[in-house]
Amino acid sequence: MKIKLLPRIYCGQIAYIKIYLDWSLAIMFFLITLGMATSVFPSWHPDWHTWIIWILSALAALFFISSILIHELSHALIGRRKGIEVKNITLFVFGGVAQLEHEPHTWQAELWMALAGPIASIILGVIILIISILTMDLDYIKAVDSAHVLESLSPATSLLFWLGPINIFLGLFNLIPGFPMDGGRVFRAVLWAMTHDIRQATFWAYRVGQVCAGLFIMIGIATILDFPIIPFLGTGLIGGLWFIFIGWFLYRSAQISYQQLLGLLAQEAFEALPIYQKILIKILRVLKIHKHPNLGYGK
Repeated sequence: MKIKLLPRIYCGQIAYIKIYLDWSLAIMFFLITLGMATSVFPSWHPDWHTWIIWILSALAALFFISSILIHELSHALIGRRKGIEVKNITLFVFGGVAQLEHEPHTWQAELWMALAGPIASIILGVIILIISILTMDLDYIKAVDSAHVLESLSPATSLLFWLGPINIFLGLFNLIPGFPMDGGRVFRAVLWAMTHDIRQATFWAYRVGQVCAGLFIMIGIATILDFPIIPFLGTGLIGGLWFIFIGWFLYRSAQISYQQLLGLLAQEAFEALPIYQKILIKILRVLKIHKHPNLGYGK
C-alpha cells in the first residue's frame, strides 16, 4: 500500500531494505512516554523517583517502536521469499508501511505475507514475557501480597513485563479483519482462494475494512463521552481521539488500497495486449484528451 507521507528521515538498511522514520512517529513516542509516565508505571511503582519513571517510559516507547519495525520486517522478508520485493519500510504514527514493488500474484503469498507480522509480534511478545518472568525473584513474589507484586519488580523487569504483553496485543490487534490491516489482508487471501478473483476479494475486504473503521470511530466517540464500550481501555478525550484517528486512517487506507489495485489491474491488462492494440489505445487517449471534433471523443 502506498501512502503519501511528509518528509522522512533515512535510518539505514536492514537486509537491503531501507528504513525511514516519518516525522509523525514523534507523536507516537510522545503519547506512549506520557501515558507510561503518568499512568502505568506510577500505578505499578508509586514509590519510584520521577526521573526513573520518565526514563523507563521513554525506553518503553523506544522499544515498542522497535517492535513495530520487527513486525514490518517480518512482512518484508516473507514477501521476499514469495517473490515480492519491498523497497523500504516507513514507521509513522499509526505503525508501519512496507512499500511493495507489486501486489502478491497468488493468494498463498498474500496469506503468508499478511500473517508474518502478527506471528512475529506474538512470538516476540511471548519470548519477552518469558524473559521477564525468569528475571523475577519468584520466592520474594510468593511472600508478598498479590496486590503488591508489581511493586516488587525491578525497572528492567517492569519494562519487559509491559513490553511482552503489548507485543502480543499488537499481533492480535493486527488480525482484526479491517483491510488493509494484516487481518484484512488475511481475509482477502481467503476470499481470493474461494472466488479466484482478486478484484472481488479486494472489494469485499475493502467493505469490511470500512465497517471496522466505522466501529473504531464509534468506540472513540463513546470513549470521549465516558461510556466504556471496552472497559479495560478506560475513557477520556485522548483515548477517544486516538480511536477516531485510527478509524479515519483505516477508512482512507481501505479506499486508497482498492483504487490502487484497480489501477494495477488495468495496467497489467494493458501490458498484456499486443503492441498494435497498445498503440491504438494510446492514439485514442491522445485524441480524447484533445477532444478531436471528427471522432467525437472527450464529450
